[in-house]
Amino acid sequence: ALKYFSSLWRHLDINWYLRQFDAAGDRAKGEATSSYALLPEKVLRLLRELQPGLKLIFLLRDPVGRAWSHAVQTCLQGEAGFAGQRRAPSELPGVTEAEWRRGFRHPIVMAAGDTLGTLRRWREVFPREQILAGFYEEVAREPEGLLTRIFRHLGVSPVVEWETFRLRERILAGPGLPLSEALRAELRGIFR
Repeated sequence: ALKYFSSLWRHLDINWYLRQFDAAGDRAKGEATSSYALLPEKVLRLLRELQPGLKLIFLLRDPVGRAWSHAVQTCLQGEAGFAGQRRAPSELPGVTEAEWRRGFRHPIVMAAGDTLGTLRRWREVFPREQILAGFYEEVAREPEGLLTRIFRHLGVSPVVEWETFRLRERILAGPGLPLSEALRAELRGIFR
């Protein structure tokens, strides 16, 4: 993902961004990043001005699983509640429960967990029919059905040769650190 509207717009002009899609020609084109969920309203309005017919896709996720994944990623990157403390995957088992709890409560992690608030903000700027909401869990459970809905939403043919898609291949698997029951209970309490 380019993540242009998350950060690059401060350094690169909009024409640079648009040129990144030139190779796609007349085909449907876009980018995918969870970082856009938290864009400020002024950026959402800019997106609407630049692309009034923009089609949006939100893949919602179980809040506990999402928060755990987010905390693990911020720990690995040394961001949010783990700022300046970047850790290697082999170091994750040494992170204390107190450190994880502090990471869960970081404002960025908390804001990312406000799925309903995020959808409301986007729906204040974009019409409901331009937004498709699905569930992350469908990626593994029912990928053909999810992709068919996405294709229809984007206005591209839902008739495809499924054997050409890597539907069952796990891509960018995380470090696989299990969530303890104590931390699971903590996250359930936060997102109750």
